[in-house]
Amino acid sequence: MKPNRREVGDRLDRRLRRTQLLVGSFFVLSAAAGVYLLLTDGSLWRLAVSHAYGLIAMCAVSLLMGGVCFLGVRRLYTLAPMWAAGVIVLQLGDLVTAPAYNMSISYFASYLFGLPAYDLLLVSQFLVIVLYLRGPRLKVRARKGAYFEVTSQRQRRDFIRIMGSIGAFFVLTVVLAAIDLTGSQSKGSTSGSTTQSGSQSTSSSGSGGGSSTAPVANLSELQVGTPFTFYYPDQNHPNALFKLSDGTVEAYSLLCTHVCCPVGYNSTSQTFVCPCHGSVFDSGGRILRGPAAYALPKIALQVDSSGAITPTGVSGASPCM
Repeated sequence: MKPNRREVGDRLDRRLRRTQLLVGSFFVLSAAAGVYLLLTDGSLWRLAVSHAYGLIAMCAVSLLMGGVCFLGVRRLYTLAPMWAAGVIVLQLGDLVTAPAYNMSISYFASYLFGLPAYDLLLVSQFLVIVLYLRGPRLKVRARKGAYFEVTSQRQRRDFIRIMGSIGAFFVLTVVLAAIDLTGSQSKGSTSGSTTQSGSQSTSSSGSGGGSSTAPVANLSELQVGTPFTFYYPDQNHPNALFKLSDGTVEAYSLLCTHVCCPVGYNSTSQTFVCPCHGSVFDSGGRILRGPAAYALPKIALQVDSSGAITPTGVSGASPCM
């Protein structure tokens, strides 16, 4: 005996409810992964504040979508795959902003995909799409119970909506990238390094590897053990210049070799400390504690007879140079 229309509808209704609960769980899991990134990844707040605020918004909407699914709000449930697709595109779109932080796209991608929370965020949103497409789809009509008749017209509308959402989030990604890039360039163009006496470094742009620039300081201006900050090979690359007790000078990059966060120098411990992920380097730029995998690059210097100090190149491995 064939089941009647009501029995079929009830069975599909139960399937839909189970699918909604699963989709809602993955939305909540994705939001939890995003919150974990916000709480643990210092580079978000120090290098890409607009990305951090964007992630906050994505977590909030994902939690809202999770609540919609748990409550069984069917009309809003149809937005689930569109939102999930948008989050995926937006998160992957962050990769194109890597050059704004002195990193290559490939290195930035390896860093992001090496974060379990980032992978969990993406996988959760992907599973939302899979569950929605594999589960029962609904078509709301005025007559109660007729939710599950899917037509090709409805599918076309869903496809257009999803593609429209993806396009909108792609545009938002470009806007966020432009904001970050503009902010990075603004910092580089307006920042100057200050010395112990309050004077400013005036190094001009160079390419490293032997290209000469204007002098950045004079030996007579430096104090033993006190760093002097200057920029080389351009205004996005800060470096620390030290005068040693024997009268010689050394200089090291101030960009951590993990994710290019600016490090600070602790004069008490004579170490460079990264505020983003906790990497520590000794006064010679060598790694004392990870996650950084490379020593701080060393800046080659030339000192003329008058004591003028000029950077001439960079040596060492780093994703930031």
